[in-house]
Amino acid sequence: MNARTRPTVSAMLLIVFAVVLACALPIRADARITTVSITTTESPTFGGYAWPGVGTYDKIVGVAFGEIDPNDPKNAVIVDIALAPRNARGNVEYSFDFYILKPTDLSKGAHKVMYEPPNRGRKTWASLGRFPVGGAFRRTPRRRSFT
Repeated sequence: MNARTRPTVSAMLLIVFAVVLACALPIRADARITTVSITTTESPTFGGYAWPGVGTYDKIVGVAFGEIDPNDPKNAVIVDIALAPRNARGNVEYSFDFYILKPTDLSKGAHKVMYEPPNRGRKTWASLGRFPVGGAFRRTPRRRSFT
């Protein structure tokens, strides 16, 4: 390359910046929740056990229904989505179970959310060391050290 065709340092930096920016932008695949159905509420839950400083918790259980566009190339990673039945809008409908645990008195909570996506029926919050995995909830939390 001669001096006339050689890119300037600023042009190279601009190209590098554009490539980095393009790689950093999230790829959006749109899915939308169409209906939320609450099937059970329990207040207080865990047999009325009150956590120090927070108090009792409420449990809300339900099912969320949604739809996704099977023709969107970003959804092609979903196995057999092209074979799924479609609704009148041409979208594939789906549903998932959810549960929410919240302090009965929200002002005493930590104002944080622990989100756990559906995991083939198993709740992973139980593996945090405070609750037994599966089965009924103990009335007193287990103590476990995390090292």
